[in-house]
Amino acid sequence: MPHLQPHRQNRVGWLRAAVLGANDGIVSTSSLISRAARQQTPHLAILGAISTYLSGAKMVIGIARVSFWGALAMSVTALVGFAFDAAMS
Repeated sequence: MPHLQPHRQNRVGWLRAAVLGANDGIVSTSSLISRAARQQTPHLAILGAISTYLSGAKMVIGIARVSFWGALAMSVTALVGFAFDAAMS
């Protein structure tokens, strides 16, 4: 006697491809953002050191503030660019 119950196992390939494809996009985008932030953080620290030296403020606080907010701004900008399919180089 043949088995006549319908199964959905044959139709889930598109879902697996969509989930794994989205995962690849998220991983590649996050690695690009982290790489850009890592490369620019020393420059931000130098900029923070120069600005705190010229203003007479405490050096450590200025470097930390400029580095943190600069890296955060770069990350948000990269995410907005990714959301609108803007090219990053």
